[in-house]
Amino acid sequence: MIQKDPNKIAAASPLTAKVDPTNLGNAKPGAMQVTNATQFASFTTAQVDFIDATHYTVDGGAPQVYTAGQPATGNGWSMMLDGTPGAGDSFSFSCTQPRSTDNSNARLLAGIDGKSLLDGGSVSLTTGLSRITAKVGAESQNAQMSLDAQQVLHDQVVAERDSVSGVNLDEEAADMLRYQQAYQAAAQVISASESMFQTLLGAVRR
Repeated sequence: MIQKDPNKIAAASPLTAKVDPTNLGNAKPGAMQVTNATQFASFTTAQVDFIDATHYTVDGGAPQVYTAGQPATGNGWSMMLDGTPGAGDSFSFSCTQPRSTDNSNARLLAGIDGKSLLDGGSVSLTTGLSRITAKVGAESQNAQMSLDAQQVLHDQVVAERDSVSGVNLDEEAADMLRYQQAYQAAAQVISASESMFQTLLGAVRR
């Protein structure tokens, strides 16, 4: 179903993050997403505290290993960090409120055509579409060239057949006219011969 109401489009990230102003590291919240909708359904708030640059806790729970470039995870959600967290750094999370000015989801959607999702993650959607378009165009051109070549062969075969067994109406009309003139000339010769023969017979009878 196409959503036409802009107020119902999930353009914002499901999570809103706040950085503790006393943080010593330069880490900032990056892309956040829901990893398990069932677990996230009961989410209200979360607190992520870094013990050091490689360990953190969620809501005071057991320490978890943090690896740069990998997301920090919670109950049905994950968050990327831009920068390096320091010991004691803290981040708080809550559900994004309605009518938020956040457009994280919309920006992720806008950038999806540049992501490498085809051929095992080595080709972007834009590149893949360009390759498919070029392939279809080349095959279409080859098909048209084959059709043109077959049409030429067909025309040649038809011409050769017509030259052997075909009837040319103009040639037939000209031949008929010649035959008619020859018949008329022959009739005149016969008529003249008969007249001369009758004249000879008349002369003998006398």
